[in-house]
Amino acid sequence: MMKLYYSKQSRATRPRWVMEELGLEYEIVPMNLQAGDQRKPEFKELNPLGQIPVLQDHERVICESGAICLYLADRYRPGTMAPALDQRGDYYRFCFYVYNTLEHQLIEIFLHTRFLPEDQRKPERVAQAKELLQARLQIIADHLATREFIADGRFTTADVLVGSALDWAHMQGLLGGFPSLVGYVEKLKKRPAYQRAHETEVAHS
Repeated sequence: MMKLYYSKQSRATRPRWVMEELGLEYEIVPMNLQAGDQRKPEFKELNPLGQIPVLQDHERVICESGAICLYLADRYRPGTMAPALDQRGDYYRFCFYVYNTLEHQLIEIFLHTRFLPEDQRKPERVAQAKELLQARLQIIADHLATREFIADGRFTTADVLVGSALDWAHMQGLLGGFPSLVGYVEKLKKRPAYQRAHETEVAHS
């Protein structure tokens, strides 16, 4: 059985959501980050950076949440969560857009409003990140203005990645100017697989 090294409220929920959409059997390995589970030698053998998520699929070990999601979509029930190879323009574009363009601003805002000690927070960096974020969110809003999902006219792994990032933005109160994106997030959160992926940390089958 596959193992997903996992902590709630992290990017590990993304591959878990994909596995639920695909109906796969897997085991959750809960990681207590506050207790330092990610620094234990046995885990650092899987990911020397000590970061989650990590997927163990028999002899394969895959790190990085986006890579895990794309691997699962191609490896299991091909065609279910990914378009055909010649239809992947928007799919690849927005899968990588999340990590390379959008989340930089979300992380900056999170660090300097919630995560860092108050004396280390820089309001000017928050203001700059929010300004940049508006243009990045507009790209997604414009894309979804003429379609229900990101790619291929149906729900795919691109929606998991984009939807998860937008959900995080919404939780930070950053989608106020984009009611269409709020609607898109709420629609995705009604999916049974999304709801199962956010249940308690137990083995799933």
